[in-house]
Amino acid sequence: MEELLFDLNRGSLRQAGLSLPIDIEIFYNGDLSSQQLKTQQKAMQKKLLKALKKAGLYAVNASENNSRYVLKLNISQTAANAFNVRCDLNDTQKAVSVHQQVLNLPNLKKQVLYDFARNLGDKIFVVD
Repeated sequence: MEELLFDLNRGSLRQAGLSLPIDIEIFYNGDLSSQQLKTQQKAMQKKLLKALKKAGLYAVNASENNSRYVLKLNISQTAANAFNVRCDLNDTQKAVSVHQQVLNLPNLKKQVLYDFARNLGDKIFVVD
């Protein structure tokens, strides 16, 4: 039901207090994929998923659920020790990109991740 509402009117989900069930895929590029950072990545990923859920994007298990929408987040570290996050939300049923953007984050601390998720949700749930 939520997927249909989102397809018809992106802003309707938030107005109704509902979340969009999506498959979330997180990729780490460059030094972020080194073995020593695996523990930090898991902790950051947990915070990020909670922040996205609060922003209206509910992660579902892709193997158990045929989610219509897939959010791919590619996180890479910049030379200045900041981070770029490329966000791609795709509609697998229509085979189209719903939303794309690149956001720059100064770090991956909890408050920054929550701000990121809120900003992403604000862009995704806007009626075109």
